[in-house]
Amino acid sequence: MEITRIRLLVLLLIIGSSTHFCFSQKNDWDNKFLIVLDVQKNDTDRLQSDSSFQAFIESLNAAIELSNPQNVIYIMGIHKQLNLSLTFPNLYISLNTEAMCLDDRMSRVNKTVFLKEEAMGNVFKVEELTNFLKKNNAKEIILTGLLAEECVSLSCIGGLDQAYDMYIIPEAIIGESQESKNKVIKELTGKGIKIVNLDAQKYD
Repeated sequence: MEITRIRLLVLLLIIGSSTHFCFSQKNDWDNKFLIVLDVQKNDTDRLQSDSSFQAFIESLNAAIELSNPQNVIYIMGIHKQLNLSLTFPNLYISLNTEAMCLDDRMSRVNKTVFLKEEAMGNVFKVEELTNFLKKNNAKEIILTGLLAEECVSLSCIGGLDQAYDMYIIPEAIIGESQESKNKVIKELTGKGIKIVNLDAQKYD
């Protein structure tokens, strides 16, 4: 009878420990902020013929689904265009609203969207974003989106400079080519950027 009680107690301890482990993993993911960079229809339409594009969208949506909806941030690049008119002013600049549309194949879980200048590579130069992150006491940030060689890379370094713990999900990032993307990821990890294993997170 005593042995049975001991076995039961050990079993309960094991169950409790494993539950705590899973809970901790979930909390760990929930505390991270997910930034989605420039996944706009104007850019992604050019990439959809690539066989890896569908895998990218699926991985990106999986990352969004795993995240705390309040911690998902969408970044949209501002596209400006030069206009010629027969009336005054003859030459003026306006926003290309058609280009400023997030890809509708991407999951949208909130309305947290920040705009950045098209030429601005480092997203942490967007004051509204940095204010939002400070207000929400963000410490850990995952970057996804495009392109690996440009905005993703520059933003990763920018985040490190701001003392954030920076993460990337390789499957949820697009590069100019797989080779150049792999090279960038290797360089970033060498500078302290951590990689999130998306498949491991799905089953935690």
